[in-house]
Amino acid sequence: MVSDQIRSAATSTLFAPEPIEFELAVRSRSWEWLLALRLRLAVDLQLLDEHCTPMLSRTQASLPVDIVALLRSEKPAVRNAVLAALRTRLPQTLVVGSARVICFPISAERVTRGVLIAARVDTAGAQEGERATAELLSVGEWLCNGVEAHLSSSAGDDLKRVSTLLEVLDAAAAGGSDREVLLAWAEVLAVWHDTDVYAYVDDLRGHFVYEAALPGAAASAMPAIIDAAVLPESSELVVLSKADAERLQLVTGQDVTLWRTRSHPGWLLVLCGAGAAHHGVRVRVYARLLEQAMRHGAQASAERCVVAMSSHLFNDDQQDQHNAEQAAGELREILGLAVVSVIVRSVAGAPLIVVDDWERTEVRTHDPASRLVVLRRVEDQFSLVLGVARADGRHITPQEVKVVEVAADLLERWAMRVVRRSHAAERRSAPRRFDDVVEEFAAHAVERGVPVTAVVVSLRDRSFASVLTQDTMARLRKHMRASDLVGMLSEGEIGLLLHGTPVTQAPLVASRVRQIMQESDAVVGSIGVSIGFASRNPGDPKPGPILRDARAAVGAV
Repeated sequence: MVSDQIRSAATSTLFAPEPIEFELAVRSRSWEWLLALRLRLAVDLQLLDEHCTPMLSRTQASLPVDIVALLRSEKPAVRNAVLAALRTRLPQTLVVGSARVICFPISAERVTRGVLIAARVDTAGAQEGERATAELLSVGEWLCNGVEAHLSSSAGDDLKRVSTLLEVLDAAAAGGSDREVLLAWAEVLAVWHDTDVYAYVDDLRGHFVYEAALPGAAASAMPAIIDAAVLPESSELVVLSKADAERLQLVTGQDVTLWRTRSHPGWLLVLCGAGAAHHGVRVRVYARLLEQAMRHGAQASAERCVVAMSSHLFNDDQQDQHNAEQAAGELREILGLAVVSVIVRSVAGAPLIVVDDWERTEVRTHDPASRLVVLRRVEDQFSLVLGVARADGRHITPQEVKVVEVAADLLERWAMRVVRRSHAAERRSAPRRFDDVVEEFAAHAVERGVPVTAVVVSLRDRSFASVLTQDTMARLRKHMRASDLVGMLSEGEIGLLLHGTPVTQAPLVASRVRQIMQESDAVVGSIGVSIGFASRNPGDPKPGPILRDARAAVGAV
């Protein structure tokens, strides 16, 4: 179906009633044929718009004369000749130093004005000058006809092809797979430029592994793995020399062109055939459209994933294990995966959520390029492992990597809620320590402007810790106000929190506590106790725990 659509577009005509700017008309077409003639004829050629702006890139091979350098010269002779050609619509001939130059006005249907300049080194003597001019004039007029025909006849076809390619790529991207988008693009190049496309995917380990080609392509002749380190560092089309193609084991008997997508991870495309090399400008445009289609497809797939997974994860039923299983199933279906594993562990390593435990699946023995593991760790809270794998012989593609990373980000936010809820449940179920009660009440009292003093009473011999019973604390409580607190901190250790007691009264309070304990319990009186205290007053700099300071002062009273 794609081929029929492309062939139909290639034979149809697109009419545009408005004129096209010369710069746009030139830059939207391929000029390799003109650049090749420039080298073959040893004549420098350049297309200029009405502002004398060069339109063609320079060739890597040097020529005896350089039109761009002549235009940049302080002498205005060449620029004046260009303007005269535009004004009179007639060729303008001049000699600048050792260069013979002719400016030809370009008249193409539906294209605004432009100029073709032809220049070569003037080696003719005075008697041969007219003949040299006539030869260059003949070459220039012949090239003008080709340039005008190229500008006039191919504009509609080029625009129509771009429009058709966009439709084909958009239709393929709707399927949610960058692999299908790439294969649709490969079919376009096969029909339009008789070029075979072999796709390699980045395995995230420094290699590109063979992934796909159109049916009938000579895939068996291509290497299974290409080392990324030996590839050209370029995101543009690179035409390989015969030696470079052999070094990469890309010996196909055809011209070989490489192109790497600019995303990371990305694709490596091997284009075999003369079409890609001879129509480099067009193929570069097609390649950018392919990148755009894959980028939009990845975004759409990620959005579908977020919506589908969120519908299970972020609800109020708090069935975390079930919700994680449902969300994993959505990711599995969207990407066509065999396994999706989600493991959330507490900071101590205890499993909180386990979905299709990765370590228990047979997929871990498959091709590494068919698996992906994403790790998220939130310090002092939890760790999350999201593992996915294919089982259809295909590899994880760049789009799938991006979608899985988005899914991992979503699961990380969800896991934070799960862990917080788990911690809250633990706090509710566990009895509160008296230390925490003292610290909380002390902080609240100081915030309300009430000074407090904490007293820690500790037996000097902890082997008699059992004598500090609830009865002992009850006798202490008889001498305290209703707002004060008393409780067991640990074996052999009692804590008190006295409201409205500033630091100036703390020593007197500590002595009174010692006296009460020794008078109320003979055993305690014989063993002896050590007492420490600490106070907090409103307006003091923010201190540390009050009980910590009271314990540090034990024995000082």
